[in-house]
Amino acid sequence: MSLSKNSSVNIADLRRLAQKRLPKVVFDYLDGGSEDEVTMRANCKAFASFSFRPRHAVDVSRCDTRTSVLGFQLSFPALLAPVGYSRLMHRGGEVAAAAAAGTAGTGYFSPRSRDIG
Repeated sequence: MSLSKNSSVNIADLRRLAQKRLPKVVFDYLDGGSEDEVTMRANCKAFASFSFRPRHAVDVSRCDTRTSVLGFQLSFPALLAPVGYSRLMHRGGEVAAAAAAGTAGTGYFSPRSRDIG
């Protein structure tokens, strides 16, 4: 497999691509945190304490990522949640995010039902 300049293999790659693609003000909004970024630094530190150990030569033909959350069956074990100013990232905003979650077989949390059409 060859990687192009637009390929991503980790979060740093995705961040780099976003920085190139998005207007500076939008990237800075997404990349930053509020106030003194105390919570953002704490979250980064917490995530850094986990290690993902790739396992090679493992049979993944029967891999199943399905799970249930609050009684709803999901095919993908991640949920999407609202992001302020979501229309900065995509003209469809929260409606597009909810549709993408549905297409991926996962859920979307909305603080108010009127936010989704």
